[in-house]
Amino acid sequence: MRLCFAKPFVVDRPWRKPGDVIDKDKACPQVIGTVPISATNNTYTATWAVTKSTPKATWYAQVFVECKNGTATGFCQYDTSVNQTYVGTQIIESTPVSMKVAVALCSAIAPVFLAAFFIKEQVLKKKA
Repeated sequence: MRLCFAKPFVVDRPWRKPGDVIDKDKACPQVIGTVPISATNNTYTATWAVTKSTPKATWYAQVFVECKNGTATGFCQYDTSVNQTYVGTQIIESTPVSMKVAVALCSAIAPVFLAAFFIKEQVLKKKA
């Protein structure tokens, strides 16, 4: 199963160009898992966790079935007649406020230490 960008997130973005080869399809970059399919069961469910690297977008799941016809093995998109169900992802800000304050404080103090170091070096050079 792959997670694919919805049409509005692919238009005018050549780096998300759909491809005919499954592994080179840039519109479906996220591999979300594999599910064994039984020929006797007509309903299939899959659960997956959205990873941190998944950007904010509207997605749909694309299911591929390994088709064995004779000696060749290929992949077929599974049931294209079903309406695509879209999934939205939101970016959750998980950086604590204390971390942001610490980074801002270090960023503000760093130039002062750098300037003090260069001044000290210049004074020591003149004494030597």
